[in-house]
Amino acid sequence: MPSSSDTLSPVTGTFVHSLNLLLKFARLYGLHHARTTAQMEYAWNDLYAALDAAGPSGILLGVSGAELLIDGALVESTAAEHSLAQLLTKANIASIGFTPGLSRGSFSLFVKTFSAASLKPSHLAKRLKSALGDSAESGIRVNQLRFIAREAELSASGVAARIAGNHAEDSHDWLHDSGKLVELIAAAEHSGNGSSSGYHFGEELLGTTHLSESSSLAYTHSEQEMRSLLQFAANFGKAAHKHKHSGAADSSEWRQRIANLPPSSRAVLREAIAEMHAAQPSQKLDAAAILHLAEGLAVRYALESLARGNLRVNAVRPLLETFAVPLAPLREILHARERKTSKAGHSLNFHAETPGDALDRRFWFSVPESEKQAVLLSSDSWCVRPESVQQSLDGFFRNSDFAAADKVLTQYVKCVSNREPQARKKSAVGLTQMAEQYARASGPRLHEAVRILGEQLAIERDSEVRDLLNGAFVRFSQVAAEQTLFPALRQAFDTLAVLDKSQPNGAHILRPRIGIKNRIPGFIEKGLKSEVLRTELIEVLRHVPHAAADQLASRLMRVTRSGEREQVVAMARALGKPAQEYLCHTLENAPPTNGIRVLGLLSRLNPACVEALLPGKIQAGQIATHDEALRQISIAAAPERGRMLMSIVERMDQMILPMALDEIGMCGDASVAAGLVRLADGDLLKNSSDFLRVKAIEALGRLRAPETTMHLMRFIEGRRAWRWAYPSEMRLAAAQALEKLEPEHARNLLAESGLDPHLLSLAPLDARRDRDFVRYRRYPRIKMTQPVPAVIQSKRGTYQPAVQILSLEGGLLSGDFQLSVGTPANLQISSGKRPIHLDVLVRFAQPNQAGVEMVGMDLEDRGRLRTLLVSMAAAAPRSHSLPLPA
Repeated sequence: MPSSSDTLSPVTGTFVHSLNLLLKFARLYGLHHARTTAQMEYAWNDLYAALDAAGPSGILLGVSGAELLIDGALVESTAAEHSLAQLLTKANIASIGFTPGLSRGSFSLFVKTFSAASLKPSHLAKRLKSALGDSAESGIRVNQLRFIAREAELSASGVAARIAGNHAEDSHDWLHDSGKLVELIAAAEHSGNGSSSGYHFGEELLGTTHLSESSSLAYTHSEQEMRSLLQFAANFGKAAHKHKHSGAADSSEWRQRIANLPPSSRAVLREAIAEMHAAQPSQKLDAAAILHLAEGLAVRYALESLARGNLRVNAVRPLLETFAVPLAPLREILHARERKTSKAGHSLNFHAETPGDALDRRFWFSVPESEKQAVLLSSDSWCVRPESVQQSLDGFFRNSDFAAADKVLTQYVKCVSNREPQARKKSAVGLTQMAEQYARASGPRLHEAVRILGEQLAIERDSEVRDLLNGAFVRFSQVAAEQTLFPALRQAFDTLAVLDKSQPNGAHILRPRIGIKNRIPGFIEKGLKSEVLRTELIEVLRHVPHAAADQLASRLMRVTRSGEREQVVAMARALGKPAQEYLCHTLENAPPTNGIRVLGLLSRLNPACVEALLPGKIQAGQIATHDEALRQISIAAAPERGRMLMSIVERMDQMILPMALDEIGMCGDASVAAGLVRLADGDLLKNSSDFLRVKAIEALGRLRAPETTMHLMRFIEGRRAWRWAYPSEMRLAAAQALEKLEPEHARNLLAESGLDPHLLSLAPLDARRDRDFVRYRRYPRIKMTQPVPAVIQSKRGTYQPAVQILSLEGGLLSGDFQLSVGTPANLQISSGKRPIHLDVLVRFAQPNQAGVEMVGMDLEDRGRLRTLLVSMAAAAPRSHSLPLPA
């Protein structure tokens, strides 16, 4: 065994790691792959450096059990190096020597022979000899194992006496000292049967001797003998634990117990403890160490039995369960110690897993990757622990070997259809943990997995298995939703549709667990970013038309561009009749505050429904409902919105109506002109304010309906005795509207109207169809050359802000005030001797800033506001000035 005093040069350790990677790449990709070629350079350079450091004797790569050694010193290894050690052992190779005369060609030939994919381990030694020859000129010497009987170096009586008490300082420690325990076992072997005291390793050139098969655990032990050995180890661990707390143990009793073990069991136990001592000479043999050693023996037995064909994969777990029984008391000792230390505020990080789980985990961690892959591609892949499957898959993904990953994933999910309930249980549990790997794979792996799970759910009769399949199905559906994998998600909904017929209660429970409704906003956003409406997305949304319609209605109110708005409408229209019926039902039956929130989208999908139901909702609603209805209709921009708004003019709150008239003017539907004329004349609404009549006249101008020309001229030319029949603001609005209808006639008429051309220049703006914006600016905005003092009064109090921007539509205020959105207020703007009084609604509010929209005023105040704006525009920079007449 290697000594603890042996040291290992860093360069030689690096070479071992590089060589192992090179052999792995060569087996996976072939010698001519780019990764193999690059790794060949690294390995050759590392070997050259190691040989240079070693001197003329070269270096010797050896194997002892599951460990690799360089010149007798243990290599600090990982699972990858352990697999190389196992391969060397199976090939009966004890060591490989590399000498300074090694050539690059010989090294390449060695790698090529060693990594041949079709080569069995038992044939490796012979093939290496054939390729490299017996000459030392190749620079590589492959040595094979043999055992050399040695003389009885240990005196049984001497060892027994020393342990029994002749050296009192050792009597309390031999149970915890692996080195002394090896001596005790060796002494028992010598005295019990009169046989040789043991073996030590020797080496000879390839082909002279062969490893005895009797050294294999799978051949030397029956299953019963292995259980007996594990029981012995467990008893020994309990004794070691008890001795630690109560004093010295009876060495003669344990010497007798060891002597009573079968020779093969003593040899296996001695070798295992010797390997432990070689790896960690200072480690104490406490309960944890003994448990680790015993589990290692159990796992090794199972591995060898599987490799030799004596054990089927699906029998590994039952075998390990039987081996776990004698070890359970030993694990309970560790559980008790963990509970005790946890109460004291410490943690041993000892996993509270069952003995069977612990052995199973360790077994699959120890299985060579090539053998594990063979199992994963078989119908027994459900036997592999999910963690080990994930480990293999992660390796495939790191190496971009998606084809291999697909094969493993395809085979694993098929296990849910296995005839054995245990197989279905295990695979369902594993799939629940591996949903992300299926989503990560190339092709329709997740889609296919959801389909197979659904098909099995539809026919599964075992309630326990069905619960586990439900969990896997939900997890796969959640991953599909999280990663917006629409084909897989559509398959999940198709499965639920089938289950609705065969297992309605089960489908009813599964649907909310997927959590699809919370993810619909994310789906919609992804669909909006796509230039072409994705068919898969629409198919998914059709399965949840009510929730999708709700979310689309809400999303429509947040659009800022008309192109974005049309995408939302197209998506809603693609949902079909169920979505429209749901929106109509919501508008009709929900309370006004809630029902009105779907008005915008419904106005695009089913205008007739809106025209029929909207008047009743407005009649029952308050001012906030009226305001929301106007906002919904305005943003949705249905071609029929003018008729919709005209149908509720008589029911709408007087504070919201001016803004509604502006929107009617922007709609482009001249069929509403007759109603606007009646409103302008004061016939439609009794006791309507002059401000509303002006708004109606401005709407007529925006609509450009030819039949309104004579009405507009009447407002301009009408007289009563020696004065004009209509107020100046009304005449100005009519003149501006006539200019849009008949510019030439308007110029001739305006020359005799007495209207100020400068005031006429501040005209309402038309809707600009070429601009990709949802909202249109209705009047020119003037930035004040200097802030204009103002006073605003609301239910929150009286404040004195300054006006920064102003128009006939509204303004921007700044200062120290507290206003909330939707609050009605009275705004007084300083202008000359008397302030201008305006009724406004707060449209947005943030610290030290608020935007207001004008909803009412006397025409005299409107005239003074117009004069103020014209004067400010003349003094403002050119970019903010109004186009003034020549």
